[in-house]
Amino acid sequence: MWRLTRKCYGLGVSAIRPTTGGRFVARRSTLENGCLRYEFELVTPDRDWVGSASLSLEKGDVDLAIDCREETMVEPPAWLTSHMVAALRSAWRGVASPGSAKLGDFPRRVTRWRAPLPGQESTPP
Repeated sequence: MWRLTRKCYGLGVSAIRPTTGGRFVARRSTLENGCLRYEFELVTPDRDWVGSASLSLEKGDVDLAIDCREETMVEPPAWLTSHMVAALRSAWRGVASPGSAKLGDFPRRVTRWRAPLPGQESTPP
């Protein structure tokens, strides 16, 4: 399971904007209290989002916190956040003993470009 929360304040994003679909970059940050933290950027042709993902080493659950950079929060496309969560869980499954893993056992960066799922726009209306 994963959960999405929001915080609003100004942050910059350093990403190459795709012309179609979406891209995410998750950078490994810290490992504390059994949770691995990644700072991430989500980018579509129209918008970008930044935030953090907390990955539970025990069960592989992912909690996302989106940092809002605009006055009104526009949620990132569900298909893009789902792809990022799946990639982080895949990294978790790739570690031999995730419950007792060290920070260096996980990838420093996870980057992917994905096309939107059929019938879904790149960003919400």
